[in-house]
Amino acid sequence: MIRKSTKGSIHNSTCLALLGALAGLLLASCASNPTGGSDFVLMSEEKELELGAQLHPQIIKQYGIYQDQRLQNYVNDIGQKLAAVSHRPSIEYRFTVLDDDQVNAFATPGGYIYITRGIMAYLNTEAELAAIIGHEIAHVTARHAVRQHGKSSIVGVLSAVAGIFTPYQSGSALTSYIGGAMLSGFGRKAELQADGLGAEYLAKAGYDPESIIDVLRVMKQKEIFEVERARQEGRDAQVYHGIFATHPDNDTRLHEVVGAADRLQVSPNAVVNAETYLSHINGLVFGESSRNRVIRKNIFYNRNLGVKVAFPEGWAIRDFDDRIIATSPDGNAALYFSALAIDKRVVPKTVLRLNVGARNIRDSSNTTIDGLPSFLATSGLSESVYGNRPVRYAFIADTKRRIGFIFAGAGRNDRHEITADPEFIKAIFSFDRMDAADFRAARLPVISLLSADEESSFASLAENSVIGSHAEDQLRLLNRTYPDGEPVPGNIIKVVR
Repeated sequence: MIRKSTKGSIHNSTCLALLGALAGLLLASCASNPTGGSDFVLMSEEKELELGAQLHPQIIKQYGIYQDQRLQNYVNDIGQKLAAVSHRPSIEYRFTVLDDDQVNAFATPGGYIYITRGIMAYLNTEAELAAIIGHEIAHVTARHAVRQHGKSSIVGVLSAVAGIFTPYQSGSALTSYIGGAMLSGFGRKAELQADGLGAEYLAKAGYDPESIIDVLRVMKQKEIFEVERARQEGRDAQVYHGIFATHPDNDTRLHEVVGAADRLQVSPNAVVNAETYLSHINGLVFGESSRNRVIRKNIFYNRNLGVKVAFPEGWAIRDFDDRIIATSPDGNAALYFSALAIDKRVVPKTVLRLNVGARNIRDSSNTTIDGLPSFLATSGLSESVYGNRPVRYAFIADTKRRIGFIFAGAGRNDRHEITADPEFIKAIFSFDRMDAADFRAARLPVISLLSADEESSFASLAENSVIGSHAEDQLRLLNRTYPDGEPVPGNIIKVVR
């Protein structure tokens, strides 16, 4: 005889009740979308505005506001003009230029639009800037971030229900949907919709919707360059989230959604404002160089701490705010550098173990670098950017200022020996405190405008540029001539000085 479990009955009833509640929630959540159709959302507009306000200070803390009020006002004026003709003109939009060199723009719920100084360097006209802003406004009007939140919330509820059927309760599945969207967008369908809506807003505000194609064209060229460079340096590529897999010139669906804005009777005198735009980015800080951390060719300067390090020539140097990583041209060797607060009685081995995962320390010695007490060591297999590898370590202690400096170098293919150790040692002993000449040399590199003449070439301009590695390619990207074009005499071109 099979007995029916009372506990199981209660258990199943609870699950059915939860699933019923979930079904009701799903039905109740199909809210009307201002752009047409239905949305699957779990958030009221009031909560959406509240979430945007909560995220804003976190974003500002992470990226920083670019300190150029004239440029901030210019971006805001364009943004407000576009927002006024959008599907949600009643909410308050806020437009912020972030002090970040990454080529990106993103929107968070409630009308918060962010544009990096990095992406502005590659634009040539006000119409192109408007295309970026219009695209991000469209993410707000179509409530893409809110929809992403709705999906995450449902996953959380389903996960909780599923947990009742299993002996182990899962943790919260409500993940940070904003972080991913900021970097990679909301998926092809949503990005395409944002391009279509953005084109509509451009047309209504007096800009040519085809500017969207112009922007995506140069962003695609930047993506091609970035992917190849990332491959060489052994890192993930960082690309603008609006880019499709194909070249925008060949994307039929993209041309269809942008072309649909033609029905709005685009003015033959559509606003371009190239000269106005270029005048606003003349002097724009370029590259990984803001917040008083400057990379000039192969030298990293930290103006706040007053120190510099010369990495091997030709190595790619990346600034991650809390650390610097220099990578060899073939991507098979990397040297890490960072600073941290220390106590006067500091134990180097402990600092290295706690901060960079050093273990199996061997061949250690005490020395001085730039007159400061220092510790050199190698290790057996320890944590590195390539996983467990033998590592070269150095620790430099500025005990008067209670600041410590850490180096950690490793090779991708190393198993017993550290192949790039001579380069690591040379870079470590290049550590030096900055003098007046260094502070002058470490001025921030900025976009500057130049009228090309018959003698102008990107090769010669690259020689005098402060960009560092891949300077010639970077200048071509900035001036829409990548991969092999040259300046046209009489044209205004962007250089970096």
